Amino acid sequence: VILGETGRNLAAGMSGGVAYILDENHEVYKKLNREFVTMYDLDDEVTALVEEKDSSDSNPDVKKLRDLLEKHVKETGSEKAREILSDFENFIPRFKKIIPNDYLKVKIAGLQAE
Repeated sequence: VILGETGRNLAAGMSGGVAYILDENHEVYKKLNREFVTMYDLDDEVTALVEEKDSSDSNPDVKKLRDLLEKHVKETGSEKAREILSDFENFIPRFKKIIPNDYLKVKIAGLQAE
C-alpha cells in the first residue's frame, strides 16, 4: 500500500503481487510503467480473482486494503491511514490497484485450469 507520492517509472521492477496506491491527484497513470504493469480500479472483477475470496467477502481487494491499513495504523500510528479508515468508503474510489501483466495472466490461467 502506498499512501504518499510516487516517482516516475512506477512499478518497473514489479514481478508479482498487487500494489494498492492512493491516487488523490489522479496522476498515477502518468508515472506508471505500462510496459509491465496495468492500473485497475478496486472493483475490477477480473483482477479481483488475484486475491483469495471467501464466501463473506463482496470485494476481496477492499477487505485486503482495509486489513493492511489497520495493521499499518497499529504498527506505526499513521495519521494518514487513520484518516482513510475513518472515511473508508469515500476513500475506496481514490485507490488504484497495480498488477504486473504477466502475474495476472498466470493467476487467471491457474484458475482456468482448476
